Amino acid sequence: MRNSTGKWFMRRIFFLLWTVCLCNAPAAAESPHYLEARNRYENKEYLLAMLAAEKAVREDGENAGHRHLYGAVLAELKQFSDAEAHLRKAVALDGQNAEYLYQLGRVLLEQSHQSVIRRGMSAGVRMSRSEAVNAEGLALLERAVERDGGLLAARVRLGRAYTDQNRFVETLEQFQAVAESDRRYPEIHSYLAVLHLKMGRVIQAIRALQTEVEFYPDNAMARLDLGDLLLQLAQPRVALRHLLAAEQKSPETPDLHYALAKTYRALDQPGKALASARKCVDLAPEALAPRYLLAQLHRRTGQSDLARRELATAERLRNRQSATYRPPKAD
Repeated sequence: MRNSTGKWFMRRIFFLLWTVCLCNAPAAAESPHYLEARNRYENKEYLLAMLAAEKAVREDGENAGHRHLYGAVLAELKQFSDAEAHLRKAVALDGQNAEYLYQLGRVLLEQSHQSVIRRGMSAGVRMSRSEAVNAEGLALLERAVERDGGLLAARVRLGRAYTDQNRFVETLEQFQAVAESDRRYPEIHSYLAVLHLKMGRVIQAIRALQTEVEFYPDNAMARLDLGDLLLQLAQPRVALRHLLAAEQKSPETPDLHYALAKTYRALDQPGKALASARKCVDLAPEALAPRYLLAQLHRRTGQSDLARRELATAERLRNRQSATYRPPKAD
């Protein structure tokens, strides 16, 4: 009797263990289409990911993971309205998931920044709708961070949203939390630099950009910003080093050549300054500041006719831009 009971007990234990292992093996139970979509998404193959995720949703539209992944893929493809619908469904199915909250909040904030608004809406309605969407997106990001402080992408997006509202102290709290958690988090020190500049902290901004460049020497925009700030602090030689490094990675950036022109001017190298200013004008023919700079450089090198020609062109552009600008109508 004791031996029979023991065998029954062992069989029961084996069955329970087998059931637990099956429940804890999600990869075996996950849809092949979902697995393909996730792999494509992680490899940034968004169009192929969209096709696979759509099939996964068709298979099981009540699966929060399927809905979330489909919405995240659509968001990367800038299809924000469709992304919102699927992400809302994911949050409705699992409102405790910080990642789902983050993705929906991110999409709502992106939508609120879109310039194309449904035709026929008044300015007041547009503004109230945008503010409502913005507020909801912000609240979702705050919930995401509250539920999972280690979700660094949510902290970064929340900090940027706070920046848009000039809530700089709260922005700093989020950005610093990210930097303390992962000093190499992409662009976090660039974000900190922008924040420090908004708060009037130029030295802190330079230090943040120096850290960003230390970790990511190929970040051309960080080098451009750093060079521009160093030039303002009368350090043109150090600025030039960063600007030339940026040029190697982003040679078609107009602002970069504008900064180079100003730097060469400060270094008393008028020939190189003229070449950089001309390059900037070629890349951004509608921009006014490079043309005024080019005119100054022509005058400085004794080319008065060319200087007058650039000034005349700049004035025509300015008048044309003033004529085409229409301020928003008051409510």
